[in-house]
Amino acid sequence: MKKSLFLLLFLIVFTSINAQINQFDANQKRHGIWKKYFKNGNIRYQGQFNHGKETGIFKYYSLASKKQPVMIKSFNNTDNIASVSFFTTTGKLISKGKMNGKKRVGKWVYYHNDGTTVMQEENYLNGELNGKYTTYFSTKKPTIEANYLNGLLHGAYKRYSFKGHVYQELHYKNGVLEGKAIYYNRLTGKLIKKGQYKNDKKVGAWEFYMEGKLIETIEMKED
Repeated sequence: MKKSLFLLLFLIVFTSINAQINQFDANQKRHGIWKKYFKNGNIRYQGQFNHGKETGIFKYYSLASKKQPVMIKSFNNTDNIASVSFFTTTGKLISKGKMNGKKRVGKWVYYHNDGTTVMQEENYLNGELNGKYTTYFSTKKPTIEANYLNGLLHGAYKRYSFKGHVYQELHYKNGVLEGKAIYYNRLTGKLIKKGQYKNDKKVGAWEFYMEGKLIETIEMKED
């Protein structure tokens, strides 16, 4: 008798809870707790809406994993910008930053396979790369230092060897090479060549070096 009563109460509570999930308000906007599932029955995402607006924590899962979220979004009550973190199915952090809808905004950080060592830092404006961009070796030393404007390389660009010395110093303008360029030996750091670019083409006098010593100067034609 007790078991039957307990089962009946459990079914009533379970039915009541599920009746409150995936509901709409009077204006047909999502309101309250929402959960969606994949066809295999695993949860796809869960979170809460406040009259159509996401609020609080939303957790998203992969088709194969129902325990570890692969993305977590944290919403505030004032705008549509959310703090977002991506994870592997084993829980290691891949990247984190902010999003406005599907567009990245502000600073984003990406991590090496250990989930803690920074691999890349970049900045976004309206979903496009803007500002400083840096990538790192697992030793935390930089591999690339660059700048972007409206999604295109723009300004100084440097590449570093694993030993730490610069082996490319370039300049970009709206995504194409423009201005002074210097190349060094990646292993030794000694000067190899230098000259100028204009609209992605070598122009003017280019100097070529062997073991750091000038051996030849070639005048480049624009064609």
